[in-house]
Amino acid sequence: MSVYYGKLLELVTINKKDDKYFLHIKISFIEDAEFYWEIDEYTANNLLNVTSFEGRYKYRISFYTSWNEIQKQYLGILIQTYRDQSQPIGFHCSENYIKALNKIRNIQHIVDLSKLSFISVKPFSSNDEKDSIKNAELENTPETAPPKKFVLAYTKTTATFLSILFVILFSCSSQGFIIGKTKPGNQLFTQAAFIQTDVTPSYNQNSAIKDDVVMDDVINDEIVKENSLPEKPVQIESSIPFVELGETISYSIPKGSVALTFDDGPSNYSKDIVDILKKYDIGGTFFFIGLNAKKYPEHVQYVYSNGYSIGTHSMNHSNLTALSNERQDEELTQSSQLIESLTGEKLSLFRPPYGAMNQRIIELADQHECKIVLWNNDPEDWKGKNADAIVSHIKNTNTSGSIILLHESQATVEALPRIIEYLKEQNLEIVSLK
Repeated sequence: MSVYYGKLLELVTINKKDDKYFLHIKISFIEDAEFYWEIDEYTANNLLNVTSFEGRYKYRISFYTSWNEIQKQYLGILIQTYRDQSQPIGFHCSENYIKALNKIRNIQHIVDLSKLSFISVKPFSSNDEKDSIKNAELENTPETAPPKKFVLAYTKTTATFLSILFVILFSCSSQGFIIGKTKPGNQLFTQAAFIQTDVTPSYNQNSAIKDDVVMDDVINDEIVKENSLPEKPVQIESSIPFVELGETISYSIPKGSVALTFDDGPSNYSKDIVDILKKYDIGGTFFFIGLNAKKYPEHVQYVYSNGYSIGTHSMNHSNLTALSNERQDEELTQSSQLIESLTGEKLSLFRPPYGAMNQRIIELADQHECKIVLWNNDPEDWKGKNADAIVSHIKNTNTSGSIILLHESQATVEALPRIIEYLKEQNLEIVSLK
């Protein structure tokens, strides 16, 4: 598995020389070093639109990336910081940028950077610095280093500094995710709507897809803090009805039963959903995203301890079919191991984001002894987030034998009692999936 937890990439400035674009980067990984990363014009211009190095903000490059299936575009993330405040900012980037970022992510030692063709120490002379698109002081870089010759300038980093750095990172809390230009001042502005979210909705790949929304805890995506996990819960003896899936891939269940499934948690709504299910003594199945499980470990345990089924919805909610074999394996393995560390029980259910899969993903699920759970009833609750519309959809569809796709949201919480009462009126058994 790739080693990248603990690596931090600070974006110092963006430079242009002879029609080439370079990111001046500081890397913190055991030792500190600075280097220049040559990138394409498309990515550079999109980064220029969301950064301002003349003010008080600093920027960190996140290793988290995603793919927008509808726009057919890759999305990268910067973490804008000021003192103890952090804000994720999205920008469109090229496939080459993604590949280069992954190579940096996978290095085992700082000296391994010298093996990367797009890395150099300083491709500028003193006069060339005047052409910098974004002015920033270039520190600790040898003035005489020739282009493309890699000589790292190490600086000793004390344990105290690293400790403070990690405390700051873990104390940060982001309020949302935007794509657009940053403006001076305390707020970020964008032509698109500002999004506040606890979860990232998952969507049917054949329907409209989300607008580049990312989990609001993405600022911690490079660091795993295993010793912060709470003690494993004890699952209660449950009388919740369930259906055991026998197929490798399931879209439906036997007639007379119906399964309510909840994607993209855990979130602030997880406990409310569980409490409603408990009130009616019915089943429910939750598909959790790994990054959200890191943010709400106690919610994972609440769902589990009350006897409800849990499956993985991948680590980062990426379209797995667009990833390499290694990344596909990481998405399933990391999320499964994280959730299993919270419950103490092996996962057996897997729902690929967007329902997107290929033969490789099917084989991967089989290797992990996971059943792939899709759906045949989609109220598209993520579109309007309207409780009445969700209930109306379900009442106007054939629900017997269906697996209903819902997402953790306020609208779902409001609609859930009415959905349950309707399904009970149809004499359907509302089950968990196993």
